[in-house]
Amino acid sequence: MNTSKKKKILVLSTYSCYPPRGGGQQRLFNIYSRLAKHFDVTICSIVESNKEIQNLKLYNGLIQICIPQSRDHAELQSIVEKDIGLCLHDICMINLIDKSPEYVSKAKKLIENSDIIVFSHPYLYRLSKFVNDHSLMIYEAHNVEYLLKKNYINDRLLVDGIRDIERKACFGVDMIWVTSKEDGYDLNELYNADQEKIFVVPNGVDTDKIPYSNREDRIQQKAELGLSKWKTVLFVGSWHPPNLEALEFISFDLAIKKEDYLFLVVGSVKDYYFTKYNNLPKNILCFGVVDDIAINPMFSGSGTNIKMLDYMSAGLPVISTQIGARGLEVDENKHAVIATQRDFAEKLNNLMDDDNLKNYLGLNARRIAENRFSWDKIVEKIEHDLL
Repeated sequence: MNTSKKKKILVLSTYSCYPPRGGGQQRLFNIYSRLAKHFDVTICSIVESNKEIQNLKLYNGLIQICIPQSRDHAELQSIVEKDIGLCLHDICMINLIDKSPEYVSKAKKLIENSDIIVFSHPYLYRLSKFVNDHSLMIYEAHNVEYLLKKNYINDRLLVDGIRDIERKACFGVDMIWVTSKEDGYDLNELYNADQEKIFVVPNGVDTDKIPYSNREDRIQQKAELGLSKWKTVLFVGSWHPPNLEALEFISFDLAIKKEDYLFLVVGSVKDYYFTKYNNLPKNILCFGVVDDIAINPMFSGSGTNIKMLDYMSAGLPVISTQIGARGLEVDENKHAVIATQRDFAEKLNNLMDDDNLKNYLGLNARRIAENRFSWDKIVEKIEHDLL
């Protein structure tokens, strides 16, 4: 175990934190780059076989090591993926991690010299066999993985494997970080996880990088882009089954009903949509800035949505489902409008025509982003628990 002044934190992950694009990457980068002010932090990631080995020194001295999976590992994963029809890079780690000896060897050496080992997601938890009794182990549960993935993986053995490794992680670690109280309750219900070792470490937002934008500024931006005649609505999403489900709802329900609205879709979710459906309705664009409203029509999923925090930090009035606002403790009609699939279009229309409510929601949303969900404040609490 390390005896230097700074404690060493090792994070084991199935993807790189840099550049931080998707929600999971943003979480890794923002938490661990801030912890690197007072800890020696290394993220050791096993990445796809077509990527390069990397050893990066990032913000505050955060080290990001990326080691590609072996060819044998990738080929066996490909066989499983072909049968299921989904990308299963993370899930296949449960049974195939030993097929990547270069990564396992590096992870083992880092584990032996670390004070705190964080399993970011449960999929690399088999490597806990290398952890000595003096090190602190943390399971960072971005979601409740079993509940999230059982809805779209049509293979009982794989789903059972997810449940088993998640149960083992909950039982074997010293601390469990969840993104919401709801996820903590679910882990307790599923696995009898000890509530005393469950800590809420919410997703956050960099409120300095996403400043509040008032209505006048957004109106001016729309004019500069030639969008003044449109009522604009923003949806942000990386590839993730709940995001694809939401984009399908926007395309087949909202866009058809609201032909005078322009829906602006940002993120890689559009690429998977095009693969499946080939085109989008004419009033959906896959880029843009927003003036009026942001939406989060999530109907499935776990954890909390970072996109909601981005919307709120910018002071955008938001319409979301209950699942989309999960874990954020927003008050209905104060911080956001909460809608069901059935009344989403109606509430969207009502909010679009109510400038006073839009301003009220935007201001309150910004305040809650600053007061509760600033990454700086979240990490200050983590430091207190770990030092």
